[in-house]
Amino acid sequence: MSHALDLKFFLARLQDNELDPTSIETSESLGRYVVARRDFSDLGTVIFREKPMVVHSDNDLRQLYDGYLNATDHTKQLILDMYTPPSNSALMLQAAMMSGLSALGYRRAAELGPQKMTKLAGASMTNSFAYYGRPLQYTEITQATTRKKAALLAYGSKLAHSCAPNTIQFSKTSDGYMHFKVIRPIKSGDSLSISYIRELFSSPTFARRDELWKSKSFVCRCPRCMGPDHCRVIRCPNKCKNHVHCFYDNVGSSDVFSAPDNNVDRWVCGKCGPLEPTLATEIVSTEAQVERTVSRIEMRTTSGMIESLFPKALKADLQVAKKELSSVHYLTQKLLLLTTKICASHAVGIEEASKSGMVPHNMMTPYGTSVQLRRHAAVAGFEFVASCECVAVGCSSINCSVGKRNHAPVMDCVENVLFAWQDLDHVPKRQWPNYVTPVYLEPYLSFLRISYGPTDCDVRDIETHVAKWKKDKYSKESFPEDVAAAGSEPIPRCDYCGKPEQAPKACKFPP
Repeated sequence: MSHALDLKFFLARLQDNELDPTSIETSESLGRYVVARRDFSDLGTVIFREKPMVVHSDNDLRQLYDGYLNATDHTKQLILDMYTPPSNSALMLQAAMMSGLSALGYRRAAELGPQKMTKLAGASMTNSFAYYGRPLQYTEITQATTRKKAALLAYGSKLAHSCAPNTIQFSKTSDGYMHFKVIRPIKSGDSLSISYIRELFSSPTFARRDELWKSKSFVCRCPRCMGPDHCRVIRCPNKCKNHVHCFYDNVGSSDVFSAPDNNVDRWVCGKCGPLEPTLATEIVSTEAQVERTVSRIEMRTTSGMIESLFPKALKADLQVAKKELSSVHYLTQKLLLLTTKICASHAVGIEEASKSGMVPHNMMTPYGTSVQLRRHAAVAGFEFVASCECVAVGCSSINCSVGKRNHAPVMDCVENVLFAWQDLDHVPKRQWPNYVTPVYLEPYLSFLRISYGPTDCDVRDIETHVAKWKKDKYSKESFPEDVAAAGSEPIPRCDYCGKPEQAPKACKFPP
């Protein structure tokens, strides 16, 4: 019996279900991978579901070893059959060290032996999924756990990685199964892909490749990694009003098991063509300057110095990054995320002080009021989402903006949308950004339901607001201070302070 049929029949028996509409194929570059046998167009559709063979705590390999020893011979074979990197790779050397430490005092170590313990540790490191379902036993009555665990799946482990995946795994289920759901339309014959890493559309190619090499011991050769790096788009130094992309030396390499070489081979402008070496050096220097700014802010946020960071200074740093680099550059995106976290943190501090009676509600502080800070955090969050949407489709147009629905939503940003919404929940509706409408939020409802479930209070709150807006988007009741008559457009407001702006002017947001 072939491996593909073996896995198919094993999965069918494990699920007590019909065979799922997929099949396993083999290639030199991907090894065994899963393809769809029919179209999937509806987001959130469950393609297949699978019960884990073994579940263990992230930091306890002994649970993995116990699960293996207690499994059937068939299951043991499937676990040992999982891919592991070469024994001399850095990841397997780490696995050997971890398994050696786990063997100390482990009563069943002799049943496995050092070689098999290392193999099992390596299989888990390269193939396991984060798991939040029932930890070790599987019954009809289950509860999700809050502590992350690792799960080994016979069939799910064959899904390929992509930096633009069409499938997502979901383990917060009532039955203990891992569900694989559609997040982008899939055609029959397409490879089913998931992401082994996070922050897909705010990480440059070299960062994604390095993370995958360190955690999974392979070099990604998905279409995004093989093409121009859309997270390092920079305004052309020739002042041609176009954008420059960088390309890496080793995009054509067929060896996925050699360490990535992330040297930039060339910078290419869409209008001017390849840039001269002097201009390329200038670009790298500009990146380094902005990166120092980002590092300085990150250091202050993690070392108890967040009180030294002010919204107006963050706004100035963002303007520099957008001007010198671009609005979709990964360093600009980092600044946007830092802005959301810092402003929300300041707002929480003011709100807690107000609850305790230390300061009046919505008191003006050197950082601004809590409402201003919440709005500032939400605006930066939505701007980050818009930049990720551009990156996802390879767009570097200067005409794209956060207030326009230019591209399809991306699953990677669903958490950012939720956080931005939670910040807006503290802001009077009359001060909301004009673009927070059904057109902007509705496309993310499917992803929010997939990630948090249809009964989540925040998801239902967004659904309620979207339904209300669609019924009467700009009524006086909804926006009493923003409209002159029912059906008219809201008064333009500053994206940072929320005050009406009849003409462009400098924002007076507190320093």
